[in-house]
Amino acid sequence: MVAIAPFRALRYDPARAGDLRAAVAPPYDVISPEEQEQLHQASPYNIVRLILGRQQPDDTDTANRYTRAKHLLADWRASGVLAQDARPAIYLCEQTFAWQGETHRRLGFIALLEFEGSVSPTGTSPPTGTSPGGVLRHEATFSAPKADRTKLLDEVQANLSPIFCVVSDPERVGPDRLARWAQDHPPLASFSLPRPESVEGGRGTGQEQVRLWAVDDAALIEELRARLAPGRALIADGHHRFEVALSRRHLAGGVMTFFAWAEDPAVVVRPIHRVIKAGFASPSGSQDQLARLCALEPVPSTAALARRLGQAGGQGQFGYYARGQAFLASVRDEVLAEWLLRPTVPLGLAGLDVSILHHALLPRLVGEVAPPARRDTSSSQDRDSLRSLRSPAQMVPPRSQESDSYCRYTPDGAEAAAAVDRGEGACAWLLRPIPLPQVFALAEQGLALPQKSTYFYPKVLSGLCLHPFH
Repeated sequence: MVAIAPFRALRYDPARAGDLRAAVAPPYDVISPEEQEQLHQASPYNIVRLILGRQQPDDTDTANRYTRAKHLLADWRASGVLAQDARPAIYLCEQTFAWQGETHRRLGFIALLEFEGSVSPTGTSPPTGTSPGGVLRHEATFSAPKADRTKLLDEVQANLSPIFCVVSDPERVGPDRLARWAQDHPPLASFSLPRPESVEGGRGTGQEQVRLWAVDDAALIEELRARLAPGRALIADGHHRFEVALSRRHLAGGVMTFFAWAEDPAVVVRPIHRVIKAGFASPSGSQDQLARLCALEPVPSTAALARRLGQAGGQGQFGYYARGQAFLASVRDEVLAEWLLRPTVPLGLAGLDVSILHHALLPRLVGEVAPPARRDTSSSQDRDSLRSLRSPAQMVPPRSQESDSYCRYTPDGAEAAAAVDRGEGACAWLLRPIPLPQVFALAEQGLALPQKSTYFYPKVLSGLCLHPFH
């Protein structure tokens, strides 16, 4: 079952905190260093100061960004910058945004996802995939991010950002009921944010409109609880925060969660593209090898490539961009058959484009430098020089679990190509999105998708609601 509960949220008081648009931020794990600094400059009360504060050179085990977040949260509560609602509620959140030339409106709600039934009888966290509590997980988690979020949670004793879950209601009873309620009540907050995005390969700027309501209607909340109880909740974003909150369930019986519906076309699952870093692909050798692995169809532009890729059917179809040229790359039948006959990942995952890319293609196209003996390669300049001068004999296949060493990620195909044009990448691989029903089906089988396979869009903002444990 999926168990939800209302809670008394901490929310910004605009009279003290100022414009809410200057106080919110994306989830911590999609904030770049540049955006981190911009958010710090946006407002002395921006939520980034809690979820991703600056590190200081003199940080210690007892004085660091986690302890600073604890003290800052206490100060904001004491001064009234953050005020706690008097009554438990669920919080409707509507995000209106443009995507591929159309306007979408996603209405969901923030509530507590209760842990009752979500852990095994031994008290340990359930494995990746379905759990007895109906929570489905589709991504593997890693120790470093969990350690980071654990330190923060232990200090602040609060959920500072909601995780993001997708639930199903084929008859749309729940979402329609909440939409009608929202029409009859004024929002607590309404603001817009600039939202630059690539639309079908072209750059465009737009606005994301955000509205927030507090629903304290006990009958409506109970109706929603009953509607969701028999189903499953797929974690879209926040796997690390979910596991950390679950490990600290003695502090709180649930985790603050934004829920959206799988049937809503405004729940967009974008792919995450790969940019192979400059120096990790041989300009001539890998191009020749690529032609042996894939049939290459020239495409006149990255915008046309995005459209062509969206129309491509079958397994192993990619957009490939290098040297100002775009291609639709189709993995040759014999290469695909060889991989699918002897996959090194579960068969349910082997047919995914992202698995084919990282296991059947990139190990033959990308290499890492074996540093020569008696040479100091400690500086980044030396390492870059070695990568540019290496011969094919010096290259060794990368391990997919260490793909961060040779590629960077972006959900923006235009940005991936631009990075190559700027010389920051040797080439870019553009992927197709994994359909949401397929993500659900794999999660129900207990299968974790490869690293950085999905980008649920738009992200749920941090700073709309906080869930204090005390």
